[in-house]
Amino acid sequence: WNRWHHDALNFRMVGAIIGLLLFVPAPAKCILLTTKSGGQRNKLTSPRMSFSMCSSSERRLVHADWSATPVQKYSGRRNKTHHGTENLNIVYADEHMVVVNKPSGVRCVPGTRRNPSILDDVFNLFGCESGDMDKMVVHRLDMGTSGLVVFARTNQSLRRLHDDFRDRKVRKKYLALICGHLITNSGEIDLPLERDHLRPPFMRVATNDTWTQWNNYLLDESSPVSDGFKKMISTAPKVSLTYFEVLSREWLSTTTKTTERLPVTRVSLFPVTGRTHQLRVHCAAFGHPIIGDTIYGYLGDGSCNGGFGEQAMDQIYSSSRASLDLQRNIFLAQQQKNQRLHLHATELNLWHPFTRAPMIFYAPPPF
Repeated sequence: WNRWHHDALNFRMVGAIIGLLLFVPAPAKCILLTTKSGGQRNKLTSPRMSFSMCSSSERRLVHADWSATPVQKYSGRRNKTHHGTENLNIVYADEHMVVVNKPSGVRCVPGTRRNPSILDDVFNLFGCESGDMDKMVVHRLDMGTSGLVVFARTNQSLRRLHDDFRDRKVRKKYLALICGHLITNSGEIDLPLERDHLRPPFMRVATNDTWTQWNNYLLDESSPVSDGFKKMISTAPKVSLTYFEVLSREWLSTTTKTTERLPVTRVSLFPVTGRTHQLRVHCAAFGHPIIGDTIYGYLGDGSCNGGFGEQAMDQIYSSSRASLDLQRNIFLAQQQKNQRLHLHATELNLWHPFTRAPMIFYAPPPF
């Protein structure tokens, strides 16, 4: 019996290996992650990982921390598109998902008005199991934000990626250029966000005063309030947390005849939560709006300072914030250069929706 049991186990193991080789679709390259150093880590740093390339037959899943340093870039092909984007930068693609490096100024998804977007091009090029391109959407980036976006090609991949995003198993790293020099090298921004009832559909930091303002707005008979607007605005504020880390303190040269140089800071942003416009509102509320932000920056369409008044900003941050004069000068300099929002999704760390292998994608910032 023992010999039969031993043979049966060997047969099962061989069958399992053959099944993996036959049915697990492998990308051209995958990453094998192993932890080099253990020990505790703080909120912004983590153990570095060692990387080695392996073939599909050698693939194995090794649990690794999300913030491993990427040393291998997934390179993809660039294709002409039909919806206004110059080219579609495909970072990675297989039977289950597609990862794209979205340029700034291009919509991620069509929206209710079905405007041209990156999703149109991904669907036309790759298709999906359901035949409905809306069922490829896993997450999205703002129109002004560039960087990595993942789309699902099968219903199972869509469910698993949605679950991973919801359970915060997916980690994202952004790079931004912000106004002024930060006086601290790292930290966190923990400010709840809500819809701005005065400037919908934009966001703002939730304070005690906002609920009073909202109630007064409802009592004002001249204020047009629809049921849809009430539903959107009455949503309770949501906890929002962002970690940041300074990469460098730089100077922005102007195009005028003066030799004036404007202080700016290059930072990495790690959103723990995924609220609408979270990074943009948090940076503005922190006193250092992102350069090129036409909503929450200088003369933006949304609430300035993330919703805080000038007096409150002076009391909270004193001289550490970027002054209005500095923000105006940077705004004028960017107008002359006609430049973009300086926010880029540079790193995406997730589990493959089918193989559950850890995958790290990297897209260098264009600024």
